[in-house]
Amino acid sequence: VVNSIENASRATEIHTVNQTAWEYAMNIDLNTLTMVASVITLLQVMALFVQWRLDKTYRGPGWWLLGMAATGLGFAWAYLRAVPQWVLLAIVGNNLSFVFGRTFMYIGVLRFLGRRERRGALIAFLAVFSLVDIYFTYFNNDIVVRRAIFNLTIAVLSFLGGRAAFLYKTRAVTTSANLLSAAFVLHGLVFVVSLLFNVFTPPDAGPLIASVSQLVSILGGLIATTLTTFGFILLVNQRLNAESREAHDNLELIFNTSPDAVLITRLVDGYFERINAGFTALTGYTWADVQGKSVLDIRLWSNAADRQALVAILNDRGQCDNLEAVFHRKDGSQLTGLVSARRL
Repeated sequence: VVNSIENASRATEIHTVNQTAWEYAMNIDLNTLTMVASVITLLQVMALFVQWRLDKTYRGPGWWLLGMAATGLGFAWAYLRAVPQWVLLAIVGNNLSFVFGRTFMYIGVLRFLGRRERRGALIAFLAVFSLVDIYFTYFNNDIVVRRAIFNLTIAVLSFLGGRAAFLYKTRAVTTSANLLSAAFVLHGLVFVVSLLFNVFTPPDAGPLIASVSQLVSILGGLIATTLTTFGFILLVNQRLNAESREAHDNLELIFNTSPDAVLITRLVDGYFERINAGFTALTGYTWADVQGKSVLDIRLWSNAADRQALVAILNDRGQCDNLEAVFHRKDGSQLTGLVSARRL
């Protein structure tokens, strides 16, 4: 019996501690939460800005940067809620900034993947949301309806972004596009959960105390937007890597299929680095014959002084055009050719 009483007492203590922790979590100051979110968003804006500045060849990253900046502006509006005469304006500015930011990100995904947004439909969508948000703020200040519409709008835009990334991805960016799609969907689910909390729990614990709905949307949204930022950067880098590999493969194809004899040798000592099929066809030397050797070892140049003349020209001008010289084939026969070379 004594043991049972002690266990019950411990259970009561644990329950009290858990309840206190929950009450503490529910009393998070909204300004403190907003400040943390603002700093994290600012870091994401800086990361996207650097990415955009490094490579402006793609369409889309500029919209991502604009969208994240609008999200940061949305957090900035929250600070004005502490000023009574600015409360309503802060609410409208906050909601519109987040919705426009998510719209810009959706447009960026479409354009990066070679698609175009339905501009008329998006403009109409944003106009209707703006009017409804203003109505339920200034004329019929219904916080439950206003937040429900806001959460639903953000969720829809996030799901649209996830759908676009998944459907329109190319083979070159499959992995990063799937990650980005998952981040958008996660962001949408966060706001669906926030919508449910908003409907089934009291919307406010005080003028500057974060409600459950706000906690879910801010904290969960930060996690999702951070993953989204990673997805954006990975999407650009994976595409750059794919295009770099494609360019390399094209150069390899040109190098190997050129009918002229093409060889890459070290300038200082003439050691072979690469030869193409045209070189083998013209001289009879295969890669196995020249690997680890120099042009002097196999007596490719009939007169070593001709190569020294080529090296002197390359050191002086960086390139040489149509230098006539005599060469040896693998079978010992000679041929007269014109050499063009460039330092690289």
